[in-house]
Amino acid sequence: MQGQTRIKTALRTENGGVAFSAATGLPARAVPPGELTKRHWEKGRFAHAQVAYGDGRRSLSMLSIYGVVSDEDATEEILADTLSYAATLGDVPILIAGDFNVEPEESPILNAAVQSGKWVDVGSTWAKQYAQQPAVTCMASKKGRRIDAIFANSVAAVAISGVTVLTTESIPTHRPVVELERLEQRYPQLKLPRTFPVADWSAMDPKKVEVWLKIKWCHLRG
Repeated sequence: MQGQTRIKTALRTENGGVAFSAATGLPARAVPPGELTKRHWEKGRFAHAQVAYGDGRRSLSMLSIYGVVSDEDATEEILADTLSYAATLGDVPILIAGDFNVEPEESPILNAAVQSGKWVDVGSTWAKQYAQQPAVTCMASKKGRRIDAIFANSVAAVAISGVTVLTTESIPTHRPVVELERLEQRYPQLKLPRTFPVADWSAMDPKKVEVWLKIKWCHLRG
């Protein structure tokens, strides 16, 4: 992928898996899985990456998951563990995205997360602003389903500046969901992991206080 750097985040599995790619030069890194998500990572169904922004001392956490086809209980378990893991990261901007293999409205775990006020269904919320229905993302059937989605926690949600579903990409069955985040110097009290390698980002302009991130999650097949 020209101009892209793949971030090694998950093990290779027989069923595909999840991964991240970042624009070349963008300060990003993979984050090892925690106890809550390690078993999902080992199955290729969870990954965590961080992207630095602002002066390089703050980060956006991105969690990608792959739900289990035709197994709602297993998918709900992945979602529950991912949300519990996200809660341990502190008051930082977090996005959860991926092929959930369930429509958000049909998931008790995701519905509870939205009702708590701590999480936002990005596609649904953005569509409602324009009195539209959220776009379908999976064309395995003629009608299509919205099983690929992005959820933002309350910190990241205020920085959303655009959401769209791409219909022209040459990806079989699934349509990528693209979200734009405008991360500015509006979170002065973000709590970050102490191990974050700030020293590696010397090329960043310290005066630059915002960065536009165009992030694509692609489900890797085979």
